[in-house]
Amino acid sequence: MSARVFTASDLNALNLLGRPVWVFDLDRGATFWANTGALSLFAADSVDHLRARQTKDPMSEGMRRRLENYRARFEAGEAVEERWTFYPEGRGAVPAWCRCSGIRIDDGAGARLAMLVEARPIEDDSLGANETRLVEALRHCNELISLHRLDGAAVVRNPAAEHALGPVEGAALADVFLDEGALREGVQLAREGGVFRRELPIATRQGPAWHDTELRRVVDPITAEPALLVVQHDVTARRESEERLREARTDAEAASKAKSSFLAVMSHELRTPMMGVLAAAELLRESELDPDQREALEMVFAAGRQMVGQIEDVLDISRIEAGRIRLQLAPTDVRALLVETLRPFLDAVERKSLTLTQAVDASVPRRVQTDRRRLAQIIGNLVTNAIKFTDEGAIDVRVGATPLEGARLQLSLSVSDSGVGMDPSQAHRLFAAFAQADSSVSRSRDGAGLGLHIVKSLAEVLGGRVHVETALGEGSTFRVILPMEAAPASDNPSAPTHPKAKLALRVLVADDNTLNRRALVRMLRRWGCEVQQASDGAEALRVAEASPPDVILMDVWMPGVDGPTATRRLRARVDALADTPVFALTADAFYLEDEGEESPFDRFLHKPVDWDLLYEALRGVAG
Repeated sequence: MSARVFTASDLNALNLLGRPVWVFDLDRGATFWANTGALSLFAADSVDHLRARQTKDPMSEGMRRRLENYRARFEAGEAVEERWTFYPEGRGAVPAWCRCSGIRIDDGAGARLAMLVEARPIEDDSLGANETRLVEALRHCNELISLHRLDGAAVVRNPAAEHALGPVEGAALADVFLDEGALREGVQLAREGGVFRRELPIATRQGPAWHDTELRRVVDPITAEPALLVVQHDVTARRESEERLREARTDAEAASKAKSSFLAVMSHELRTPMMGVLAAAELLRESELDPDQREALEMVFAAGRQMVGQIEDVLDISRIEAGRIRLQLAPTDVRALLVETLRPFLDAVERKSLTLTQAVDASVPRRVQTDRRRLAQIIGNLVTNAIKFTDEGAIDVRVGATPLEGARLQLSLSVSDSGVGMDPSQAHRLFAAFAQADSSVSRSRDGAGLGLHIVKSLAEVLGGRVHVETALGEGSTFRVILPMEAAPASDNPSAPTHPKAKLALRVLVADDNTLNRRALVRMLRRWGCEVQQASDGAEALRVAEASPPDVILMDVWMPGVDGPTATRRLRARVDALADTPVFALTADAFYLEDEGEESPFDRFLHKPVDWDLLYEALRGVAG
């Protein structure tokens, strides 16, 4: 490029040329000067007329990229020869071969780079109208389109490819592909007539970038020689977005895992001492106590159960969020379940001088197929909520059913109270975790705000729904609708658990917590069992080998050899000891969910131990 700076007057000598010549200001994006041939080509009366038209019709993005590529080549001292198609006002398309070179111009505002264009209109265009349109479309599309010889040398690139990859002169396919193996594979496949397509990192002028790359064999329309057509689309932004999503998902999973681990540890650390407290209270319960002592003991029981309930609520929130709620469907006596579930609330109702009524409609089958524990949890949380927000009056629990096709039915559970109620507009907030409708009221009420959220979540897991009818100062009615099926009536109803018959069993208790072990031993001996003890899995195996038990109660996490390891070693034996029933007793709320079918235990019981459940499990072993 010449160092000379041209003014418009300097360029007037080019008016003597018959072919169109003009100068385009690259900085201002408008024509700086044009000879009469150029004005005729564009059907313009003057340069000002041409500029006004250019101002009216903004430059396309494709043309802008094309000119940026030209600027780089001009600054490198190169010229460009290309076929252009012009669209003069009032005329059809005019194809022309154009030679473009860089010059410096100055109109008094300072020297700057411009493009000198010499055009040679093509009178007999060999391209038809559709082909011309296709050429223009390729010039303006965002995809990078390149034609290469079979040896990889670049033949032509569209403006988008030149902008991204550089000029075609001296370029080769190997300069673009960063993955040499993919290049070899793609060229080989294309040579054989196939189409290679893959997302690959390629070398661009801005640095490495991911592109969806397609490579196929075609014929060069000029030389009739086989060639390689490469079409590439930038997918860097999408891949970066996907990577951010993957990282966010990984972080969220790690946070969820850390939370679950924390909750499991806290559950274990809280449940373990609570078992000792409640076990000792259970033993005292059967002792001779005066009324004051018995009342104090029942307060210990109530507080202990409340704490265990709060722990279970927090754990259930974690299970719900992680989608780890597992249903255990079994025939369930709704009437017996309701009585059993409401029994622990009688003291709280009496202390507040409330009335608690219950009724099960005749439409409800004797037994239904559902998850007994989760149904009891729904009832318990609704009654807890009613007691909490009712200072006088009554709480009414009702169960009904609507028959559907065959054995299917809809169970309707409602819990109504005469409590404070709420503004119906606040009701939607009730079912969020750690929330209550009125935070000012909640300060005077116990609870973490988890119960109703758990009710809603469990109802949905069971395939049902929950809604509330309420008014401020007029109480509330919570109604849960659950789909289920009727279950056959039981031929062998369970025998009452109190008083408990003596169990002639030899039981091995393995637990590293001395307090819990002592509580278990005392309760088992009260039931007539012969008890052996061990403080870890290794000792449990030695004791069992020396004096084979009828059943083993095994803590899960113990120092040294833990419960699962000891049980698996027991199962690996070839003698009768391998078939010994082993019941897991653990404060780890997530163990069974994590182990699933891989667990070596025959039964699984949580700490604090439900003594009735443990007794029934042992009674099954005794036969």
